[in-house]
Amino acid sequence: MEKEKRLKQMKAYQKNNKDKIRKSKQKRYIENKGEILLKQKNYYEKNKEAILERSRINYKNKQKTYSTNKNLDLSKDEKRKRKNSRRNARNYPLKKECQICYSPEKLERHHWNYNKPLLVSTLCEECHEIQHIRNFGGSKFGQ
Repeated sequence: MEKEKRLKQMKAYQKNNKDKIRKSKQKRYIENKGEILLKQKNYYEKNKEAILERSRINYKNKQKTYSTNKNLDLSKDEKRKRKNSRRNARNYPLKKECQICYSPEKLERHHWNYNKPLLVSTLCEECHEIQHIRNFGGSKFGQ
């Protein structure tokens, strides 16, 4: 009972103090950036094979999806919708800061899933590279 009450209080605090929380996270990240990046690098080195295997599996699954999408018999309206969504993704506005480390410099768009072109985040160059190492085995453009 007490745990549920505490969770409600925490959620209410988080909802009412988003900027304060974001700034404290940004400050903590900046103060410990070297240590965080070192931990990430060490994790990658220890788990390189597992990460690469996961990325290979994800890549194969994406290829299956791409090939099935190519073979779909889509109506002209559906094709137009997909084409427009890809075009809109290219014009997706960058936010003012990285959504991971809150850095305002060297911002790039990151697609979490290429089959969902409007699912785009704004990341700095370093965080974008880290995400691609985790998700694509080191390639900035997928595999």
